[in-house]
This record gives sequence, C-alpha cells and structure tokens, in this order.
Amino acid sequence: MSPLLSAFCLALLGIVASTSACQFPDTPLSSNITDGFSIYVQNASIPVIHNRVLNFRPNGLDMHLVLRPAGEPTNDTLYLQNGRVIYNTLHAVIDLEYDPDNSTTKIFMTDRTYHPVGIFQPVYGCNPETDALQIELEVATRLTDPPVNGGKVGIRRVVDTYEFRYSPPDNSLLTPEWLSVTLVLFRNG
Repeated sequence: MSPLLSAFCLALLGIVASTSACQFPDTPLSSNITDGFSIYVQNASIPVIHNRVLNFRPNGLDMHLVLRPAGEPTNDTLYLQNGRVIYNTLHAVIDLEYDPDNSTTKIFMTDRTYHPVGIFQPVYGCNPETDALQIELEVATRLTDPPVNGGKVGIRRVVDTYEFRYSPPDNSLLTPEWLSVTLVLFRNG
C-alpha cells in the first residue's frame, strides 16, 4: 500500500472511530431494573477475570457470588429494586468474612435482614474494548450504622474460584490479591 493511501486509510479510520465513540444518553438510569439481567466483570488488565460472568454458589440458604465456571448460572434472574440487587427472595449484602489485613468484606446474597445491605447505582459506561455503551453497577451505599457511601467491588482468589468483595472508599490497605472490577449488566436470553 502506498504511503499516501495508507495515511488516507488511517485518517478515515480515525474519523469513523471518532463518530462512533460511546456516548451516554441524556436520560438518567433508574435504581429499579425490573427486566432480569446477569452480570459480568471487566478489568482488561487482568485477563484471567476479564469478561467472566457472575455465578451463584449455594451455601445453605445463601448464595455466594463467584466467577464462572464455578457455581451455577444466574441466567437473567437478577433485578434491581431501589438499588438492591435481588434474586428471588434473596438480596445482596456486604457483610461477613471481614479481612482486617486489607479492610475488605464479602458480598453475598441472603434473605436475612440483619446484614448490611449493598445499595447499587446503575451508571452508563463504555466497554474498554469495543467502546459500546453499557450499563454498569457501582456501589452507592453500604447500609451500616452509620451508612458508608461509595466504595468498590473487587475479586479475590479463594481455593478453587474467585469471590466478590467490597472495599470502602479510600482504602489504603488493599493488597495485590485485590482485583478491582467493573460490574456490567447483560442479558443472556
């Protein structure tokens, strides 16, 4: 290919890329999503977890959150009600298995009402690989007394899988075992 034609093709690709860039709609997202969805995680800098799907691992009446292939598929059974991630009669909580070494806490699904609930806010985001518009979930509040606003979700390797953890905002104790992720909604069906 001639240098002139090559430069023209690169310029044309740049124009196409700039006109197809991810743009957020003006309409804000509701904290209620009644159509069932599934969740996958993104962190392109960590290929072993990037684009893997959240599954459930039963533990008594609770469901622990793990990455596929471990666990059982969620298959569009999650929904959001006033910021609460719901599955049947279970809701997402941020409690138990607190790790003082890195100040993180487990996220899991339960029907018990005495655990601090996790409130999530849907936000628009852009897929880091395709630049496609996507809906992400961010931690809005951990309903403790007093409530903790913000924080982030991460993944940690545990025996034969990866489990979901919560870190409070401005956590200076995070170690390399903490793998920060973005939660992305999608529909399987």
